[in-house]
Amino acid sequence: MPTFTEVIDKHLYFYPKRSTDAQFHRSVDRFLELNGDLRIDQYRRAHGNAFVEDMHRSKLKRETMKRYLNQIRPVFETARVELEISMSNPLSKLRIPEDQDDPETKRASFTLEQIRAIQRHCRLKNDQNRWCISILSDTGARLSEIAGLMKDDVIVDGQTLHISITKNELRGLKPGASERLVPLVGEALWAAQQALCDNPTPYLFPGFIKDGKINPGSISATLNKWLKEQGLRGKQQPLHSFRHALRDRLRNSGCPPDAADAIGGWKRQGVGEGYGQGHSVNVLNKYMLKMLECEGQNA
Repeated sequence: MPTFTEVIDKHLYFYPKRSTDAQFHRSVDRFLELNGDLRIDQYRRAHGNAFVEDMHRSKLKRETMKRYLNQIRPVFETARVELEISMSNPLSKLRIPEDQDDPETKRASFTLEQIRAIQRHCRLKNDQNRWCISILSDTGARLSEIAGLMKDDVIVDGQTLHISITKNELRGLKPGASERLVPLVGEALWAAQQALCDNPTPYLFPGFIKDGKINPGSISATLNKWLKEQGLRGKQQPLHSFRHALRDRLRNSGCPPDAADAIGGWKRQGVGEGYGQGHSVNVLNKYMLKMLECEGQNA
């Protein structure tokens, strides 16, 4: 029966990119230091709970704890599926305690007034960091999805400028319905045009690239710090709050839930939503423009 580290070797055979993933190795090292290198079928749920408790005592953020678990859990799946070892996954459906002091556990939406103030500040500063924030503000996309865009991911289709959010050399995507086309309207349209102008690189945000990769954590810290320094965000309002806000904005403008799911890359509800090719980008663009029109009327 193979040990945990022996299964790691098999796991990296199937997922070679993880061999250079620093977070994967940090997660593995932490798990081994706590639980030891046992035979793979000797790990129990108690080992998984101990792993969670150890991270909680170290005051890791809840989202960080989730990422660590998501690095280790597939190793046990490799043992179960590829090595055909009869065992349960000890990290399956582990509960992570909530921390009310962790802004990642309770995010508040930005108000429309806050969004407009942020967008005005971004126009005045008019640089790469602010272009990224502006695109986030009117697309509701995840930070890594925007920071990792290539210039070729910005597409003109007739009168509709949009971004193609797909896996590329800089970053992967969250599983589910994340791969999508998102119309660029409002400040997102302005920012994308600025980012494309006089940019000789293949990257939309070349300043975010280091050694051919992006570090979303570092980018997030920099952008969130600026928003805080300018008094533009509350304690429970990280960049991800733009995503919550967009859902509210689409809902308030009468956008159908299935179209909102397509724009935000949220998991589609119902079996029927998995059939067909989905909404065209022109249809989604109309919903986005309607959102801006409704907000203009309420200004």
